[in-house]
Amino acid sequence: MGQTNVKGSLSYFGKPYANASVFLDKTIKQTNSDGFYLFTDITKGNHEIKAKVYGDFILIFSGYLGQDSTYTIDAELAKLKLLNPIVITGTRYSRRKLDNAVPVNILDSRSLEITQSSNVADGLCFQPGLRVETDCQTCNYTQLRMNGLGGSYSQILINNRPIFSSLLGLYGLEQIPSSLIDRVEVVRGGGSAVYGSGAIAGVVNIITKKPKSSGILFKHNTMLTNGNRPDFTSSFASTSVNKEQNFGITFMGNHRKRSDFDANGDLFSELSCLTQFGLAANGYYLFDKRNELEFNISNSSEERQGGEMRLLPTDQLQQSEYRNHQVLMADAAFTHYANNKNNWWSTYAAVQNTKRIHYTGIDGDNGWGNTLNYSYQLGMQALRQVGKIKEHTLTAGAEFLNEYTFDEIKGYNYLIDQSIQKFGIYAQSEWNLLRNFTLISGARLNYHNLLDKPILTPRFSAMYKLGKWQRIRASYSQAFKAPQAFEADMHLAFAAGNISRIVIDPNLKQERSKGVNIAWDFDKASKQMIYGFTVNGFYTQLQDVFILEEQGTNPQGNQILLRKNGAGALVQGISCEFKLNYKSKIQIESGFNVQESMYEEEVSWSENLGSTKRFLRTPNTYGFFTLELHPNKKLDIDISSVYTGSMLVPHFGGAPGIPSDVLNESESFFELNLRLAYMVSPAITFHMGAQNILNAYQKDFDIEKNRDSNYVYGPARPRSFYAGVKIKI
Repeated sequence: MGQTNVKGSLSYFGKPYANASVFLDKTIKQTNSDGFYLFTDITKGNHEIKAKVYGDFILIFSGYLGQDSTYTIDAELAKLKLLNPIVITGTRYSRRKLDNAVPVNILDSRSLEITQSSNVADGLCFQPGLRVETDCQTCNYTQLRMNGLGGSYSQILINNRPIFSSLLGLYGLEQIPSSLIDRVEVVRGGGSAVYGSGAIAGVVNIITKKPKSSGILFKHNTMLTNGNRPDFTSSFASTSVNKEQNFGITFMGNHRKRSDFDANGDLFSELSCLTQFGLAANGYYLFDKRNELEFNISNSSEERQGGEMRLLPTDQLQQSEYRNHQVLMADAAFTHYANNKNNWWSTYAAVQNTKRIHYTGIDGDNGWGNTLNYSYQLGMQALRQVGKIKEHTLTAGAEFLNEYTFDEIKGYNYLIDQSIQKFGIYAQSEWNLLRNFTLISGARLNYHNLLDKPILTPRFSAMYKLGKWQRIRASYSQAFKAPQAFEADMHLAFAAGNISRIVIDPNLKQERSKGVNIAWDFDKASKQMIYGFTVNGFYTQLQDVFILEEQGTNPQGNQILLRKNGAGALVQGISCEFKLNYKSKIQIESGFNVQESMYEEEVSWSENLGSTKRFLRTPNTYGFFTLELHPNKKLDIDISSVYTGSMLVPHFGGAPGIPSDVLNESESFFELNLRLAYMVSPAITFHMGAQNILNAYQKDFDIEKNRDSNYVYGPARPRSFYAGVKIKI
């Protein structure tokens, strides 16, 4: 009597998918360097074959296998994964993207690779509704803007935990290298009902890589900023997974060294010199089929300095900013499953500790300061599915978060000494009321030590499926921002030869929001092609909105900007997305936003000029585009672009040629990038390319020490060239 065998090959975007885990019922095989797998001596009957792709189990076969036969089952995993991946951010538990009533966008590790994004900040602009801007000409801190709202309106999570503190909002996105990232999930719109305060614009969940299969990965990239200033980035990852697949651990490291860059020849930098180093470990342990432990830990250091470029001690330069960060983050979660894994409970903890030495000064000012920032979170969550077809999912949980920030510069009489405690209780219900209709309702009761009383934030989401390929989603949510110091309040800027700083109104009260999102999406898959598009309308109303107004100078002559409550504001617009994959040879993704962000009453940002209702530094149009071409199994051609429309940019006077304050309408920018990658073997891939090929870069930077360092807009770097290698063992 013969045997029943199953063989096949797995490919991902037309290339062999080596070292992939393939599951036939309870049997596990690994693909070889050609993506080939083989199962032998299989009993006849119904079987399922799954492959694990970047942490996601994908079904590639389900059906009957007969006796004395050899079956060949090949799969192009890109098609299967692109259509309906698993996401968790919208509901706090795993759901297929197309079955989720809350729209979730995904930026995966491959997208970071094809856009040559060395860190999270570089990659987020390739997501609909997201824009990452540089906000300081001297130290180059970045800010994430989502659907027309500033950085403090978005909740940034690391592995589902809100330990990304206000201080890390200044520089932290650049401190998370892309080599650590499995994917980034983005939910636009108020998410306070399940993630706590601050998620007015939405939630960005950065999920680090988990061990998948044993091996070693090394990457190196050399970039020449403006064609002559080096920027070196290297990373490695070593993964070990045992044969039983109940334990796995990955050790990772990264190093980056960037030279400073002077765009206008005044010997003051527009890009600061930067040195980063980091180590991390991620792992899991399955005690048995019902009990699982996951853990992550990372330690990173960063040193950056911008300003005058002479080789002198920092505090002897005409103008300089220096930052030295040491950041430790860790989290762990234990999950217990019921027999059928449909019901489970989880308890988790996360910690973050940041120490910083910094200097901000002109002509030898006593601008040295010290910062201590730490936070920890404890929480638990439980999920229960009810009904024979699991038509009702209930989840509930509780979380406690403590954050402390001490930031002091004695020479400027500057001090932030802030202790924040948050406690939240939340519950959520997901009903599949009809075969094509899903309703989610949830609420969170938020306790905050800076508020007089608890705040209840509800959320409602619904999805209706119009046949197999179309869905309509709608949501309503409420959220709030507490009257605390945020990332921008911890940055001292330069203007007119003095320091510009933000102070908080002692009578500041919480800001509230109400938001509505309505989306229509269409996704269709055929044998040769996957394509789809989404049109999303958003409407966010802010009450007691936080605004900044100039309040003259303090006794030291430094400019004061007061953060206080305004009347209200309205942010509304439309976001459009499109994607296509044809035979895994061509893939296109794009997104574009048209919006308006307006205050109800005019805001006077300068004492010397009139007021305006428009949000500053907020374009009404922006978007992105990526194109992947795979002409054969060895060559990749990747084209990407980012468009940023014109915006109002405040410019404080005092720099040479700038006698007084002015409000400028910036030009629009179109960045175009090109990347070529060639796979010499399954183990070695070389790449090269150029970023900002058209050199769309700001041309009117302020010069010398009296410059307004916040007068910066447009792309983060000029035309730059790069080359590198990836080695897998």
